[in-house]
Amino acid sequence: MVCGGTQPYIKGYYIKKLPYTNIGNNPTYINHKVRRYQCKNCNITYSESSPFHFEGYKISVPVIMSVLEHLKYPNITFQKCAELHNVSNTSVVYIFDNHVDMSKYKLPEYFCLDEVYAGTSKKSKYICVLLDYKTKNPIDILPSRKKVDLEKYFLRIPIKERDSVRVICTDMYEHYRIIIKSLFSPYTLHVVDRFHVAQDINRSVDRFRIKLMHEQDKGSINYYLLKHFNYLLFHELDELLDPNRKRKYNH
Repeated sequence: MVCGGTQPYIKGYYIKKLPYTNIGNNPTYINHKVRRYQCKNCNITYSESSPFHFEGYKISVPVIMSVLEHLKYPNITFQKCAELHNVSNTSVVYIFDNHVDMSKYKLPEYFCLDEVYAGTSKKSKYICVLLDYKTKNPIDILPSRKKVDLEKYFLRIPIKERDSVRVICTDMYEHYRIIIKSLFSPYTLHVVDRFHVAQDINRSVDRFRIKLMHEQDKGSINYYLLKHFNYLLFHELDELLDPNRKRKYNH
């Protein structure tokens, strides 16, 4: 009953097809004949509860249990598990997310914070990865690098644990700087990795090269050199002056 009124009546039946455990290499299914009820007071219809599957699932309980058992093995991917149980990859991921509770690692003294492009994510184009600098092992993966999501995540971590962090290495993303300054100890050192520092310098040099190039006459030697020999600005000097370096000739 939905509204707590009188006894509902059976409106009809329908067949619900549920994937079941495979017999040999052959996929098997349960055809469950489900009663459909209707409340006499509010006229709302609903189905009876099923002993074969959990609420919100279209997969039988044995399949869910078998999927979780197979996912214990490190060499079994979501895709492989889906093929073994004759279900979709999305279903396996859904089962994992709803039944597996993985405890978070404690923040180490030195860790890296960076994003990875994940264009298929509904929440954000980027996922955020926390990596232990010393062991190179992942600490956690966050579904977003947005400021509000980073704040929610780190605020759930006890302040004593955050204060124990000595160095955090990131790229130049502004929200990382804001989060580290506001939620970590004043003694926590924020380091920008050298790759992004060098990348930022190179981009600045290149912007200046383009600006200077546009100030030259298009038919001039200066314009030609700035346009076609820009790679010389980003080579090591020792490499350019190496007498054994392969010669390049220009017309």
